[in-house]
Amino acid sequence: MKPSKRLYALTLSVLTSVIVSGCGKPNLPTLEQDSPDVVEEYRNFYQTEVLPYFNGQGDFGFFEGTGGIQISYAKFTAEDDKGALVILHGLNETYIKYAELIYDLRKLGLSIYIMEHRGHGYSDRILSDTAQERRKIYIESFDNYVKDAKVFYDTIVNVGQHEQHFIFAHSVGGNIAAQLIEQYPNDFDAAVLSSPMLEMLTTHPTVVKEGIGYPLSKTLVGLGQGKAYSLDMAEPDVLIDSTSSENFEAELLTKSWKRWQVYNEVIEQNPLLIAGGPGATWGISNQFAKEAYEATFKARRPEEAAKITIPILMFQSGEDWIVGLDGMNEFRDNAVNSPSFDVVVFPDSYHESYMERDYIRDVVVSSTIDFFGSF
Repeated sequence: MKPSKRLYALTLSVLTSVIVSGCGKPNLPTLEQDSPDVVEEYRNFYQTEVLPYFNGQGDFGFFEGTGGIQISYAKFTAEDDKGALVILHGLNETYIKYAELIYDLRKLGLSIYIMEHRGHGYSDRILSDTAQERRKIYIESFDNYVKDAKVFYDTIVNVGQHEQHFIFAHSVGGNIAAQLIEQYPNDFDAAVLSSPMLEMLTTHPTVVKEGIGYPLSKTLVGLGQGKAYSLDMAEPDVLIDSTSSENFEAELLTKSWKRWQVYNEVIEQNPLLIAGGPGATWGISNQFAKEAYEATFKARRPEEAAKITIPILMFQSGEDWIVGLDGMNEFRDNAVNSPSFDVVVFPDSYHESYMERDYIRDVVVSSTIDFFGSF
């Protein structure tokens, strides 16, 4: 017998009340915005240099992921390359969001490969093709993300017979990368992990730690609500608005107004690319939440992290509302066989340091170039 909707609603109401009574709401600051002149200068750079490079130099295609899902990817081949760099994006993202980073990292002389996870970007969506359902972040098993990335490495990246292989991965992609280098220690020579999802946080409806969030998501999945939105997440009346300072502040992803605005302008022109939401403020299902929590527990376990045998550089954001620093530090401490594990902390950065204000982002880019360039 299926649990009734009334039981589901009652359970969610009770558990949400417990969360609200036991956790604090985030104190959202008013963020300083770049001037219109600064935004226009950046927009001109993005439209005349970054996007033309991305669209003109990229070789775009699909490969078949686990279960027959079609996965979108792009590759940027460097002449006489020194190796390969794989980029794994985060939740609710598309490979276009990494256009500027790819443009900057071309200086490494590496051929760059980036895929869009199942349910994201141009890759096949998991749920039905109705507009709302196809945007939900849903995953039957987090292992499918890892399996897709391994297929990508074996069938697209490694056919280039590169001498070296590196990986740059952000957030959810950081967890996928962590599991890859644990399970396949000979595939990569070094890794950069940008705010890897090794401990989940959520700010909806309040700040929810994993000790409450995981049993809640597991309970709701058990009640047959795996495809329902997690907690109070719901589709907004307006999907995306690149002019909204309120949305900019509420997403808690970056403090760079120019980058947030110009990227969202691109997505406004391509709304079918939206997965979950333009930011991290809505869109994940209870099933995804459950699987993601379990993936964080798995990746940071001592017996798993000890399998890592390559150097790692990790970026942490001091004001990260999306993933927890404690989980990252536990992962680092457990990676006892990594020959080097360096951490760069940006005290006043939000989650996406690679999309942050120039003085932060410049360090992300230069540190990544120096790190990979040292091999």
